[in-house]
Amino acid sequence: MSMNNKEVTRLTKKFQTSIPKKIREKKGLEPGNKIAWILNEDDTITLQKVVDDNALEEFVGIVKTTKTTEEIMEELRGPRHESGC
Repeated sequence: MSMNNKEVTRLTKKFQTSIPKKIREKKGLEPGNKIAWILNEDDTITLQKVVDDNALEEFVGIVKTTKTTEEIMEELRGPRHESGC
């Protein structure tokens, strides 16, 4: 981050801090998001938004079908042609 993008915040007595509005908006951070604090070998700290591995679980079961996975895959890929190799 270049110096003109530098934002300074203060730690509270409970060691809490706020993420500046410009950074929250640019990175799409919202209340409830998880943030990873990464201590780099050069003693700098990187903050990274944690992508929830279970984020897609809320969509499981939305699409109702009687087709098997194989039928859906054939529909998406097209029928398989056996090669004579």
